[in-house]
Amino acid sequence: MTSSTPTPTFNEEVLQDFGDIDPAVANDYTQNLAAYNMYDNLVTQSPNGTLIPSLASSWTISPDGTTYTFTLNQGVNFHSGNVLNASDVVFSAQRDIAIGQGVGLYWTSFLNSSGVKALSSSTVQFQLSRPFVPFLSTLSIFYIVDQQTVMKHLVNVSASSPEGDWGASWLSTNEAGSGPYMLENYQPGVSLTLSRFVGYWRGWTANPRPFNTVVYTVVTSDATVLSLAKEGQTEMTSPTRAYSTYQALQSQLGWTFQSEPSLYVFKIAMNTQKSPLNNLLFREAVALAFNYSSLNYFFPGETPATGEIPSAWEGYNPAVPALTQDLSAAKQALASSGVSPTVRTFTITYVSGFIPEQEMAEEFQKDLAQIGITVNIQPQTWLTMTQLATNKTTTPDFTVVATAATYPDPDSLLYPQYDTASQGTWNAFEWFSNATVDNLLNQERATVNPAQRTQILYQIQADIAQQYPDVFLLVEPYYLCYSPHIGGVVYSLGAWTYNGLYTMYYKP
Repeated sequence: MTSSTPTPTFNEEVLQDFGDIDPAVANDYTQNLAAYNMYDNLVTQSPNGTLIPSLASSWTISPDGTTYTFTLNQGVNFHSGNVLNASDVVFSAQRDIAIGQGVGLYWTSFLNSSGVKALSSSTVQFQLSRPFVPFLSTLSIFYIVDQQTVMKHLVNVSASSPEGDWGASWLSTNEAGSGPYMLENYQPGVSLTLSRFVGYWRGWTANPRPFNTVVYTVVTSDATVLSLAKEGQTEMTSPTRAYSTYQALQSQLGWTFQSEPSLYVFKIAMNTQKSPLNNLLFREAVALAFNYSSLNYFFPGETPATGEIPSAWEGYNPAVPALTQDLSAAKQALASSGVSPTVRTFTITYVSGFIPEQEMAEEFQKDLAQIGITVNIQPQTWLTMTQLATNKTTTPDFTVVATAATYPDPDSLLYPQYDTASQGTWNAFEWFSNATVDNLLNQERATVNPAQRTQILYQIQADIAQQYPDVFLLVEPYYLCYSPHIGGVVYSLGAWTYNGLYTMYYKP
């Protein structure tokens, strides 16, 4: 069988919806899953998380760390047939900066539209206003769009806004990429179907039996996952199922099950802008009330989380201690806060259908009841949760959430969650705002000396721990579970973990 021979459709279930599939707003697992397979980046990640060339064949960085010059690979076609060149890279960067929700959010104050230039059809230059150490890492989530195609779908164009919406409305449900797979059909909240791009610039000779069609289906029930697997209607699971589901797939159907280290930190985010959660001592009481010894029940193989950076990654501060339940200290902090535990009933939200998160919410509800605080559990779809997070008044009191690196640098675990400028996304359910932390984040991003930068990262974690914006729970193992007929699954300890369809193939 050759790589051009059709193979059975690959079906994977996902727990959360893809939402908006515009790569300029990609900032969660499923959005990056879609973008990574439909688009290309200047640089990408190897399985060990290091950065390697992709659309850029090479690059240079000026000694002062402000000028990045990239030479592009030749012969890259978009799915439309248009040839990719430097002007597409410039347009994509300016578009991301204007939209400011995905990678553009992380470039704020370091790069503006005038700082991106095409020096030739195959050379592009980024001129930063000052050093930004994680910049190269952020390019692994900078997805290049087909300028000619996007320009055909602009709306709200005017003399003062010649790019209008930058094609955002159209790209929310369509694509304009050059990646290994093309969009075939998208039904928000239901499924995403991709078809193989035979003309992909890397070629397909290294893949013996690539899948010609891929269908991601949104499934909220673990019981449904098992049924679909038994009927041959899914070959791979979401990494966020109950452990018992993986055990059943392994024992009953002979599926491969892998438990890998990850950068996924589970926490209960507190909306620090809602009274009385704007009271530091009240938040401390909440954090001390949780029964941390219950955590291994949720994810066998987990490790404790003391902050946003897992112990397996650079920048982790080992001096920040893991909390343990202390009801006496919790009651004392509550009394010192001056807030009555019966001041009101609180809400905690998690992704509906996600059993481990449900169990965490139930444990939290039970533990807070022991210090007199009443918490109602209100599960929501992931799409609803991301919408609620855009406003501090609609963001729940407490949210069970897993955050992870979006680009391979510890900055991606701190800036999106805790910088005041990052508020209004699902990464920042805390609505945390602290001038000292903002200043330190600004410093670490511009500090070129690695040792000095590490010390700043340490201080950021220590300061955040003292502010109790979250109940840090655990670092989740990354669970991969798939059919015996699936080969070429590549796991990376980095921002994406598993995302790539390009290497995957069918095993008869």
